[in-house]
Amino acid sequence: MIFNVLLLCGIIANAMPIQESGPWSKVPEFTNIFAFYTTVGFQYSGSQPNASNPIGNPALPGKTTSGGYNWVDNLVTEYNTSLVLAYDFAIAGATVDGDLIPPYQPAVKSFVQQVEIFKDHYSNTSGTWDPQNSLFTAWFGMNDIPRGENLTDWTTIFRETIQQYLTQAQDLYDAGSRYFVFLEVPPLQRTPLISQGSAAVLNATIFDVDRFNKAIRKGIREFAHHNREATVWILNTTSVFDKALDNPTAYGAPDAACYNSNGVSCLWWNNYHPGQAIQKLVAESISRLIKSRVHAI
Repeated sequence: MIFNVLLLCGIIANAMPIQESGPWSKVPEFTNIFAFYTTVGFQYSGSQPNASNPIGNPALPGKTTSGGYNWVDNLVTEYNTSLVLAYDFAIAGATVDGDLIPPYQPAVKSFVQQVEIFKDHYSNTSGTWDPQNSLFTAWFGMNDIPRGENLTDWTTIFRETIQQYLTQAQDLYDAGSRYFVFLEVPPLQRTPLISQGSAAVLNATIFDVDRFNKAIRKGIREFAHHNREATVWILNTTSVFDKALDNPTAYGAPDAACYNSNGVSCLWWNNYHPGQAIQKLVAESISRLIKSRVHAI
C-alpha cells in the first residue's frame, strides 16, 4: 500500500485531541501526504513522488532548511511501515496570503496560491490520490507573525489572515480532503533570532504566537464541527521543540541558542529554522500521532 502526504507548510508535534468525526472506525494507513516552514523544493511540473524518490523532486533530502533531512524526509524514509509519498507544496518564506502579508520575495507563493496549485493539478479526479488514504497538513504563522508585526494595521490583518487560513482549509475539504493535521506555531520566542533580540520584539512575539494559536484552535474546531466527514487533529508544536531545547546536550548541541548550517552540531540550522534533531523529533511525533486512535475534535 502507498501512503500519500500533502504538505503545505509545517512541523507536527503532540496531538491536541479535538474531535472524533467522520465514518472511520480507525485511522487508515495513509499512502499520500500532502503538505502546504517545511519545504523540500518540490516542483509540481517535475518528477512526481514515486518508490525511488518519495518526494518526487529534487533528490532526497531536497532543498531543505535543516542542513539535511527534515521531518517530511524522515517520515517517508524512516517513520513508515509501507511506501509513503509526499507532495510538498511548502515554500520557504510563505505567508498565508501574500496580499495581506507580503512574503520576503514577491515570487514566494502563499498558502492561498499553494492550494490553487493543488486544486489545478491534483484534483481527486486525477487519480493521484484517494481521500481515504491521504493526509493533508498545514503549518503557517511562522512568517506571518514577524512580517505582520511590522504592518500598521496588524490587528485587522491578523484577523483577516486567520480567516484566510480557515478558508483554505475549507477549500481543501471541498476538493475532497478528509484527513487533516493543522500545526500550531512553534515557540518562535526561543529561536536565536527572537530570543537574542530586543525585549519589545520578544514580548510581541510571545503575545502573537499565543493569540495565533488560540485563533487557529478555535477556528479549526468550528471547521471540524461544520465538516462532519473530516477527521482533524490540531498539533501543539511547542512541546516537540521544548523537548530538545530544554535538554540540548542530549541532542548533540552545546546549548539551545547556537546555530550551524550543518544542521547537526546545533539545534538550529540558522537563527530561525530548526536543525535535524528537532526535525526528527517532529517526524517521530507525527508517526506516533497517526498510529493512535485519538482523533481531533
